[in-house]
Amino acid sequence: MPTIKPLENIYQKSFEEHVSASAFSCDGTLLAMGRLSGYLSLHNSMDGTCLREIKGETGAIHASAFAPNGRWLAVGGETGILEIVPLDPNEATQSFDIGMDKQSLSRWIDFLVWSDDSQILAASCGSWVVFIDLQERQILSSKDCGNSINSMSSMAGEKKLLAACNGGVWFLSFDGRTSDEFMVFHGVVLKALCSPTLRYVNAGLLEASVAIWDRQDEEPLIMRGYERKVSEMDWSPQTSSYKKQFFAAGGGRDISIWDFTDGPPDGQRPLFLTGHRGKVNDLRFLR
Repeated sequence: MPTIKPLENIYQKSFEEHVSASAFSCDGTLLAMGRLSGYLSLHNSMDGTCLREIKGETGAIHASAFAPNGRWLAVGGETGILEIVPLDPNEATQSFDIGMDKQSLSRWIDFLVWSDDSQILAASCGSWVVFIDLQERQILSSKDCGNSINSMSSMAGEKKLLAACNGGVWFLSFDGRTSDEFMVFHGVVLKALCSPTLRYVNAGLLEASVAIWDRQDEEPLIMRGYERKVSEMDWSPQTSSYKKQFFAAGGGRDISIWDFTDGPPDGQRPLFLTGHRGKVNDLRFLR
């Protein structure tokens, strides 16, 4: 089978404590690294230089996400406190207490997703998704998804997000103007993503496989044979100059890359990124 050569190691950063959340800025110039100690550092993504380090009220950091407008970084952790950190150090940090249950683990903020216009931020706490209006500086609404949320991701252009949980995937509206929908799946969905073209919805499953729904068809394409459960996935971004469409998934030590440029790759073999010494815990295409 075809393989891809190892990528160049641009730089490597070491910390005394566990790195628990990371995110690239939308323009690719900044890298945020949150740690279990509650410290968050901003780095130059090309050479790793630390530009700024802060510690807020989030406790151990579990989630971080840059706003599409490049102005803010959202950070959440184990205390249920959500902080909106401005990239301009002269601006003040905003804080929101969104813990749904102060006596349980559902108080933890696990995932953060911004709306396309950077006006609304969605944060998950256990089975709840809380929507915060940044312009009004208040909680806009909340949604109980019934089961603990395993991942959240945005559907760019549709003002919706996907929330994966046991038994299916929620399609949630950022602004409440469209009805929420639930796609039933008999199994545990660990992660759900939508392709940049909005044609495909894919789900990484506990049973070591990936389900791909073509929204123009009813039956999913099931990709089996992964070493372990699949919770690591990403789609390559599309630009005016680059139209190819790749989907990557990791279930174990290897990463498989499927070419969706000409439609679902049913019957085709993927490319493989091999040689990892341990399980791949996260993967991202460069934006």
